[in-house]
Amino acid sequence: PIEVVRARELGDSGSPDRRPNANTEGFKLFVGGLPTDVQADELRSLFQTYGDVSNVHVLPARPERGQAAAFVYYAAAESATSAIGALDKQHRLRSMEDRPIQVKWAFGRDKAG
Repeated sequence: PIEVVRARELGDSGSPDRRPNANTEGFKLFVGGLPTDVQADELRSLFQTYGDVSNVHVLPARPERGQAAAFVYYAAAESATSAIGALDKQHRLRSMEDRPIQVKWAFGRDKAG
């Protein structure tokens, strides 16, 4: 039988103790609240501070909402956990941004895009 569990019952997916298994590209993080003109190299530079980044995939921007999102993949789960702890709701990608970025474990499809 299939058990259906609502997401709110599982807790915050950004929690470092709730991490998914690695997929073929590594341990996948969702990064939200990004400026619409964000570049993959800009994110790679920031996230490499916490470990080996295997891939960065910037999702198509949503100009009507004034923000973009991306997936960042780490080779090691510990690096991803460190990035969540240091950046989630604490770091502004650019000094002029109003809000800090969101960084949490990504769950769902294995392929970005």
